[in-house]
Amino acid sequence: MSTKLFILGGFLGSGKTTLMMNLAELYERKGLKVAIITNDQGDLLVDTNASLERGFDTRQVSSGCFCCKFSEFMENIDVFLSTIKPDIILAEPVGSCTDLVSTLVAPIQNFYSEKIELSGMYILADAYRVIHNYSKMDLLLPSTPEEVLLSHQIKEAGTLLLSKTDLLNEKQIQDAILYLKSINDHAEIIPYSILDIEFVHTLGNSILKDSLDDIVFKSIELDYDVYAAAEAELGWYNGSWEMTAKNEFSTSEYLFALSELFNDDSLGTVSHGKVFLITDNSSIKLSFVEGKIRSDSVQTGSDLCHSCRVVLNIRAKSHPDVIGKVVEESIEELAQKYR
Repeated sequence: MSTKLFILGGFLGSGKTTLMMNLAELYERKGLKVAIITNDQGDLLVDTNASLERGFDTRQVSSGCFCCKFSEFMENIDVFLSTIKPDIILAEPVGSCTDLVSTLVAPIQNFYSEKIELSGMYILADAYRVIHNYSKMDLLLPSTPEEVLLSHQIKEAGTLLLSKTDLLNEKQIQDAILYLKSINDHAEIIPYSILDIEFVHTLGNSILKDSLDDIVFKSIELDYDVYAAAEAELGWYNGSWEMTAKNEFSTSEYLFALSELFNDDSLGTVSHGKVFLITDNSSIKLSFVEGKIRSDSVQTGSDLCHSCRVVLNIRAKSHPDVIGKVVEESIEELAQKYR
């Protein structure tokens, strides 16, 4: 079996990392060797830290998306192929990235097909956002930068995975499917909830069998000036720090108190917030999407500690300096509380 490459795109907070980690665990249980490539606009990535903590061979493309740092993306693949020789590589582009067919799929297919086999063009669409946000936009004939970005992601998909269906009723799910079909009539649309363990097994098996020949996808023309404007609307913060206290403190209590910063009005709309806390014997990862905080993963261990390391990533419609100021003030306020 040649090494398969599975690229999972989709907007910020759509559930890419959670699905990718579940697939990685599934493949390892099957006895397959898995490698992961993460991606974000900064250097200190929550996803990279969380993946490494769970024991997966992981490399990252930082400070830029896969499409604009293609050579670095392929260097990571070459390192994996020459060292651990994985059966499958799972790659997650940053959620504000699109035009993957032209900038990633086509060059890999044309110049690297002897060393790696692509497994289709998969894009996640958040079912809750499709109903409550996207359906209020014109993604068929987009005009704003945000509409152009979201529309292009959906239009270039070979397979659209409609995530978070557990947050909707059956009529809303069907409405979301019809809406996506009105934008992309060639893609297969698969609704799912990450709570459905059987879905992960079915998808995982399909990915191993799929190839680009089995999936219809299109290279859609993209106005890169508008795309750049969409990226510029989203400021980002990636940072890490050590939290140390004289007395033992609850890591979960600290983490949820820290997560309150995502609700700060000066951040504007937070497209996605991620925070990862690690101690000597435990870890917790939380995410913030659409005003809701959820726990993505918990590694068992004592909830009490004297020190921990925290990694935080935010993408929000705010200036990076504003985001950084909110984070720094929150860190200092909690430090004073726990001293």
